[in-house]
Amino acid sequence: MSEKTINVLNTRDRYYNGAYKGQVLEVAESEKEHYLQAGFVVVGDDDKKVEKKNIVPTEEDKKDDRTKKELQEILDHNGIQYDKNSKKADLVKLVEDLENAETEKEEVKDIEAIKKLLIKNALVSQEDLETMDEASIENLAKENGLV
Repeated sequence: MSEKTINVLNTRDRYYNGAYKGQVLEVAESEKEHYLQAGFVVVGDDDKKVEKKNIVPTEEDKKDDRTKKELQEILDHNGIQYDKNSKKADLVKLVEDLENAETEKEEVKDIEAIKKLLIKNALVSQEDLETMDEASIENLAKENGLV
């Protein structure tokens, strides 16, 4: 005898396990709790079949064309820990945070390089640099043709 199935509806704004928001899946009743915790609700009654809907992915679902596996590889390569059962949208967020952090590091490196150039060219002292904001430092470097 085969296991009883139920119909569950994805109510979250994210693609999950083959279902976009608003899409109905037929799953084994033993998986009911798993889907409820993932933001699905049970729909229909036991005697009726609910047709699966073909829902067009939302812009959020289409936002990043990298596969879940590619996102996981990026995170693994950078030593970022994540739940192996994470949704793609959650992995995208982690990768975006990583990319933003790298950009900020590059900007910091750039300002540090500018400071070194200013000191090397005797345009300003270390003490004076400590009192200046980044915009002033960049302007001084531009005025003197260093950047």
